[in-house]
Amino acid sequence: MSLKLPSRTDTIKVIVKADSALKWSDSAEENDELWASYLKSNDESLLTFEDGQQPTRFVLRNVLNYDQLQKVKNEQMTMRDGKMEIRMSFITEEVRQALVDIENPELTPLNDRIIFKREGDGGASKDLMAGLDAIGAVMDLYTARQNVTASFSDDLKKK
Repeated sequence: MSLKLPSRTDTIKVIVKADSALKWSDSAEENDELWASYLKSNDESLLTFEDGQQPTRFVLRNVLNYDQLQKVKNEQMTMRDGKMEIRMSFITEEVRQALVDIENPELTPLNDRIIFKREGDGGASKDLMAGLDAIGAVMDLYTARQNVTASFSDDLKKK
């Protein structure tokens, strides 16, 4: 068997915990376990939705191109007073570069839809990212994407 690289055109669709379409149990512990399982597997069948409700789905690239990857890596560390510092802003930048679309539920009124816009560098708009960060969605998107990309190497080990 030969080494196979992941496709640069493959995407994943992710629902975020803040979505009002999600139906939760009364147990915070159960909800946390369920959410962790969903983020690890990206399996929507684990989730329950309020009657008649559809979630918003965020579409993310599985693999960044070289320029996008360099932007993320450049955000990871910086030098300050001769010492290396880790910068957590790389998480937001990775999601910004990976985000390619947003699928709003059909019945969502136009003025309530989350509109996907790009910046000049091809990443999602900074205003959109600020809004997603404000509702805690960035970490959900980052975690789900990391779990998918981690599965690339796991799949190779199994073969």
